[in-house]
Amino acid sequence: MRQIGVVPPGMTIDRNEWLLNEALSDAVVFIPWSAGTMTHFEYDLYEKRLPEDAFNRDWWGLVAQYQGIGPPAPRHTE
Repeated sequence: MRQIGVVPPGMTIDRNEWLLNEALSDAVVFIPWSAGTMTHFEYDLYEKRLPEDAFNRDWWGLVAQYQGIGPPAPRHTE
C-alpha cells in the first residue's frame, strides 16, 4: 500500500488491527448473508410460498446454515 501511495512513508501499520478490520469489513460479513441466507429465504418465500407462521423458523435455520450463528435467545417455534 505504501508503493501505491495509500499509506504515507513512515506510518506503521498494526497488523492485527488491519486483519481484524478486514475480517469485519462489509464485504466479508455481507457475502454469507446476501448469497446464502437472504437468497434462499426469498426463494422459499416467493417460489415455495412459505407460510407466514414459518418465517422465523426458516430464517434462523438459514442463518445457522450459511452464517454459522444462532438467535440471541430461543425463538417461538409454533
